[in-house]
Amino acid sequence: MAKNRIAELREQEFNRQMEELLFNHQQQREECEQAHIKQYQEFNQHWDSELQLAQEEDQNEIINLENRHTHELEENRKTLEEKLPTNFKFSAELLNLRRIQANLAKQKNYQEAHDVQTRAQELEDKEAEAYGLARHKKILANESKLMTKQQNEMNALKKKLEGRMNERLKLREVEHNKILQRYQNVKKEIENQQNLERIKTEKAYKVRPQTASSRSQMKTSTLNASKMGRSTLSKQATPASKPSHQ
Repeated sequence: MAKNRIAELREQEFNRQMEELLFNHQQQREECEQAHIKQYQEFNQHWDSELQLAQEEDQNEIINLENRHTHELEENRKTLEEKLPTNFKFSAELLNLRRIQANLAKQKNYQEAHDVQTRAQELEDKEAEAYGLARHKKILANESKLMTKQQNEMNALKKKLEGRMNERLKLREVEHNKILQRYQNVKKEIENQQNLERIKTEKAYKVRPQTASSRSQMKTSTLNASKMGRSTLSKQATPASKPSHQ
């Protein structure tokens, strides 16, 4: 009778200690998970801020280059307008007609002088139009060459900025993987330590492994059920393994 009573008390004490142990283990796991979630949130906040700032700086570089290109085009057009005169050089034929017109006027042959003047004016208008078109084409060709140069410069800048952003994203991914691996390592370490503590408690009361394992699973299920609300929230807050930056 006394022997049975002692066995019963030992069983009760074992159940009490096991329940307390499982409760503590659950607390440790939750604390580990919450610490990971907090670290992950800080990681995301830091990198969101860093990438947003980087995008703003990159956009400013593009805007500054666009402004410089606009100024270059304006200055280039101004230089070309000054360099290429609006007055053109008369052709030999036109100069000859003007001489003939002048000689006829001196000879008081006004009708013929007027006819030559009309021909000369038509030729001058034609040459002026041709010169104007040629001048305009020169300006456009020069500007086209400059704009091609500017476009290449802009493409080079965008390529450089894209490469710089990719390097940032790679660094972010490396740090993310380190955080995730650190969490997995700590989680595994806690699980191993808890298994050792459970086995130690079982041995202290000489509980058969199968029986003790069944009791542990039953106690863990009970504790998990009682904390379902908080566990659900924790899982919802648990980050994805591979975040991406938009």
